Amino acid sequence: AYALMLSAYRMTEHQLDPSTTTLPMPSVPVIDPEWDFLKADAPQKAANEDSMFMRILKVGSKTPLKVWYLYKPLQVLGLIIAAIAIGALCYFGWKYRASALLTVGGVGGIVLTTVIAAIFGKLVMKIVWFRQTLMKILFGIGMSLFGFLVARLHLHVFNPLYLRLGKMQRLTEAKEAAVNSP
Repeated sequence: AYALMLSAYRMTEHQLDPSTTTLPMPSVPVIDPEWDFLKADAPQKAANEDSMFMRILKVGSKTPLKVWYLYKPLQVLGLIIAAIAIGALCYFGWKYRASALLTVGGVGGIVLTTVIAAIFGKLVMKIVWFRQTLMKILFGIGMSLFGFLVARLHLHVFNPLYLRLGKMQRLTEAKEAAVNSP
């Protein structure tokens, strides 16, 4: 996340370069040393293609199994599992080599089932799950008619309360009061 924030910061910094922009700019660049994302600057500058920083960034674009790409013991475990699976497939393929895996009728049945499921599958499931479908429709209507009230209540009551409770000044005062109490 810090690398993403730093990247956006650098792009903005480049786009708002005083020598190339016509926008009014402050005379002194605004950099807050307290910004946590600036901690990613040094590792990013020192990163090469094989560094852990770059590996983490590349893996970050994947959804499943991120840690498996970064952690060597899990990579070894994955290779062992793959080798066992390939070995089992070879063993059972050899053991049952005389058995017919697919027949013309079997392939035809698979193709026909796939075509029918693709054409009528959603309709059949809606009929089978009529109650769930009806509940989704009613929920959608209810959210359309009354959901905005809940959103407004949240935006005008709960969100300001959350923001007020989360202010750093309030948190600092509460910490000081806890330290100073007997």
